[in-house]
Amino acid sequence: MVADFWTCKTTGEKYLGLRVYLIDSNWQFRSVLLGTRKFSPAYGDRDGGIRWPFLLWIKRTLEDFELTVKDFYGPTSDKGSDVVALLTEELDLRWEWCMAHMTHAATKASCGMNDRATCNNSDMRDLITKLTRTIYQVRFVEVTGDLFKDLCKIQTKTTTTKLLSYSAARVLSL
Repeated sequence: MVADFWTCKTTGEKYLGLRVYLIDSNWQFRSVLLGTRKFSPAYGDRDGGIRWPFLLWIKRTLEDFELTVKDFYGPTSDKGSDVVALLTEELDLRWEWCMAHMTHAATKASCGMNDRATCNNSDMRDLITKLTRTIYQVRFVEVTGDLFKDLCKIQTKTTTTKLLSYSAARVLSL
């Protein structure tokens, strides 16, 4: 089971997701998205924190598929304390760190992006910081973006005027 929150970068709205990974009777690996929903509980519902509304949603979603928490051994998620506590304390499951989240955290740590004071890789940290600033300038500052296009036209034989194979999330999230 993978249970997690995420926030839309465009609208700022929070969402919940619940996915199940399993091996079927033919020994085939399967992935089933049980549900997603916008997470905006009323103040009274989240008075004691977000665990209670999230717990109710997980249990109701499982019930829709005739499943219970006892059908699961271990969930994965990021290392957010709220979700980990819900999965281990409230649902009594054996939590494991999601490999994608763990890899992202390890990459950040190895590149020195977590804490400048304890950074052991200052060259990589400086490079990523410069890349992040440059990408931000090209993407979001109109004058710089226009200058980048003009520079591409002058410096290259082609008329490429954009960053190729670029995803803001790959660099800016570090």
